[in-house]
Amino acid sequence: MRTLFLALVFALPLLSFTSLSEGGPSAALAGHTSGEIDKHSIFVSPEITVDGMEIASFNFTIVADEQTIIQKKGSAGKLTDDMLKLIRGAESGQKLYFENIVAKNKSGDEIKVQNLILVLK
Repeated sequence: MRTLFLALVFALPLLSFTSLSEGGPSAALAGHTSGEIDKHSIFVSPEITVDGMEIASFNFTIVADEQTIIQKKGSAGKLTDDMLKLIRGAESGQKLYFENIVAKNKSGDEIKVQNLILVLK
């Protein structure tokens, strides 16, 4: 019985993290929820969206080269000028990471949204 109790105590924090990444709301950038995206689509619609929710914050990461990882913080759904500048200078095949996305539902509750990873065409 003690073993079961200890297993539950250690497993409960892990369950909350795994449930967020599977089956939660999905974010989109220019209508893309995964896979490849072209720069033009990003510049036409430079905003992260989640159906029926407002984006409160997110982290943007791009790997510029083997030694340089650049991270920027977004305070709403719209990509900042700095983020767009990094994307403009990025090459085909580079990955764009949108992580720790927090959205607010209609009642004002904050919800963690699945991470969004896109590859530039």
